[in-house]
Amino acid sequence: MKVMAQLYELDVEAGRMIESFSFTVIALHQDNVDMECQPIKLKLFGNDTEGLEDYFESFLNLSLSDGFVFWDEKDPDYRAPLIKSLSTAPAI
Repeated sequence: MKVMAQLYELDVEAGRMIESFSFTVIALHQDNVDMECQPIKLKLFGNDTEGLEDYFESFLNLSLSDGFVFWDEKDPDYRAPLIKSLSTAPAI
């Protein structure tokens, strides 16, 4: 998480990635999808039940048939809340 913060050129404290985090997820499909052979597009909402200060969104795309998972940002403005939410206290 510290490396991601540096790559994003953020002035936020970051430690190791936390062990778990709960997201609200919606599928970006209107029809049924065969997960084994069709890509799955999901939108993730972080801290959506908390104050808006730490709220963030991102995308998770799965292509199980190709063996790929893509986690993409929705907007650069969500970088700092994402890094803060997914990291532990700074490592010593």
